[in-house]
Amino acid sequence: MKGRKIKYKELAKYGLCGIQTTVVNLITFWFFTEIVKLSTMLSTAFAWFFAAAFAYYVNKTFVFECKRNTLRDLIKESVSFFEVRMLSGIFETVAMVLLIDYLHAPKMWMKLLVGIVVTVANYMASKVYIFQKTKIGEKRWG
Repeated sequence: MKGRKIKYKELAKYGLCGIQTTVVNLITFWFFTEIVKLSTMLSTAFAWFFAAAFAYYVNKTFVFECKRNTLRDLIKESVSFFEVRMLSGIFETVAMVLLIDYLHAPKMWMKLLVGIVVTVANYMASKVYIFQKTKIGEKRWG
């Protein structure tokens, strides 16, 4: 029962931080498409960068409460995080260009829809691959 409660607490925290990350992503995308007048591809790339940096901080600190703080572990953890996020960022960019530039779907609705898909994929990757819990004394990064 206790394990299930912790699992739901983590999922709820990820959901809350995911909403915040999505807001960062949407606002940044809107700013670069509507104010700066950049292309869909560049706006998505900039939005991805800002959202990924924000997501790394909140996921490490609040969601998964990762305590690894040696320089070696931080480098490996952040590299793993951004490797996974780059894959989802490429997917997001390609999907946005196809949906908006080729299919002429509404920008912000597509950004939200694609963002939901990416958020779910990122949670699974973060949980399984990046921010795994380790026992005291156990090496995570071998």
